[in-house]
Formats: sequence, structure tokens, C-alpha cells
Amino acid sequence: MRASMLSPGSMSKGHCRQPDSPSNAREGRLRCPQWTACRTTVKDILWVEGWPVSYESYAVEDRECIADAPAVGQLRRSGVIFVGQTTYPEFGWEAVTDSPRRGITRNPWDATKTPGGSSGGAAVAAGR
Repeated sequence: MRASMLSPGSMSKGHCRQPDSPSNAREGRLRCPQWTACRTTVKDILWVEGWPVSYESYAVEDRECIADAPAVGQLRRSGVIFVGQTTYPEFGWEAVTDSPRRGITRNPWDATKTPGGSSGGAAVAAGR
């Protein structure tokens, strides 16, 4: 399916905790809610410190990210645990998830169809 690079069992249900109350979530709009131990994935376009990033292209050499992207850092500070990278089109430029590095990402329920793009790998990971 070419959905992502995940650790087996890392996305099991029941790992997210929402804010203590809706009013707490509304307070301080600039703060993220606390998602203690919520496991998620990110596209191979977002920097996660210590992980390789390729933008799904052979035009870019793999390199280890030296810092988190701002969105990744904010989520990490809120308690989110990143468990893998999902596929997407090369540089995110297509409407289907087809990259030179990983090939075509297929719909997990019907391999003759696409899960779409540019979040096709995320769609497959969620649909599994």
C-alpha cells in the first residue's frame, strides 16, 4: 500500500486524551490542547528532529533533520508522539500520491483506486 514507515502496533486506538474540559480548550487560543501520548504520523515533508527527510524525491539527498518544524515542535510540546512518516507526491505537487521513491500509494480497500493526494499515505494509514 506504501502508506508510511510505522512501527507495528504504534497506532492502536485509545491513546489520545482530550483537554480536561471544553472551556479549557477554548481558553488561551494560542496554546495547543494537551494530547498526552496521542500517536500520529507526519508527511515526509515536515521536519522531525533526528528523522530523515526526502520530500519523496531523488532530487534531494536524505538528510537528518536538525530541528523540528514549528508545527511539529508545538505538537510535541503538547504531548503528541510521532510514530512514522507518511508518503505523499513528490514535493507535494500532484493530486495523487505517486512518488519516485515509493511508487504509487493504493487505496487499502480497493487497490485499483487511489487514496488521493497529497495526503494519500495518511489516508491509507488511517484506513488500515
